[in-house]
This record gives sequence, C-alpha cells and structure tokens, in this order.
Amino acid sequence: MYLADVLDIEADGAAVLVALDGDALVGTARLQLRPDGLGLPAGAAYVRGVAVWPDREGGGIASALMRSCADRARAAGATSVYLHTTSVMTRAIGLYERLGYRRTPAHDTDSAEHYGLAAEPPLHALAYRLDLVA
Repeated sequence: MYLADVLDIEADGAAVLVALDGDALVGTARLQLRPDGLGLPAGAAYVRGVAVWPDREGGGIASALMRSCADRARAAGATSVYLHTTSVMTRAIGLYERLGYRRTPAHDTDSAEHYGLAAEPPLHALAYRLDLVA
C-alpha cells in the first residue's frame, strides 16, 4: 500500500524531480502541489520520496532537490512545504533543518493508521515545515 502510494507519481498534482550526472540518475524527489488526505493547511505543498544513490550521498544532490522543490512550490503559489520523516533518519533530519525546515508536531502522523495497517508500536512520522513567505 505504501509503495503504491509513493509510486503514484501523478497523485495530487505531483511532479517528480530527478538529478542526473550525464545520463545517470543519481537522485529523485516528488513534490505534491495539492496534497490530499494529510490534513495540511491550505496553500501547503508536500515533498516525499527524496532519495540519492548511496555512492553519491554527501555531494549536495539532496539539498539541490529540496531547494528545487521549494522553488517550484513557491512559483506555484504555495505558502509552505511539508514533509514527513522518522526519527531514525538523522542525516535527513539534519539536512532538512539546515535548509530551514522546522518541526511541526501538530502534523505528525501514524503511518500505520494512515495506511490502514495493524502495527504496534505506531509508526510515528515526524512532520517538518518550511515557510515560503517572508
């Protein structure tokens, strides 16, 4: 169910961004301009599926993808960008915080509940927000 959701690249006005090195795909991210079902405020965009090939990590690819998502969201009229992650993704969290994303606990979710799964303990997804307006 989760994989089908992540791979639904046309959902909610989604755009898939890719990072290339020549002809080689080295990273990707998905930006949803009209995220439904997450309880986010009006004007919010949503980033998910940020990934960089392991041998290319640390080279600024994820930062460039995240900045491009924010730029595209801003150009489309979004006032904020949200994402969810887990506490074990410490490197990703560090990146998000360096880019200006801040914890927004009011939008945390239980991924198991969201996908209708029976899981104990809950699969806590931490919400982060980047405000796009000054």
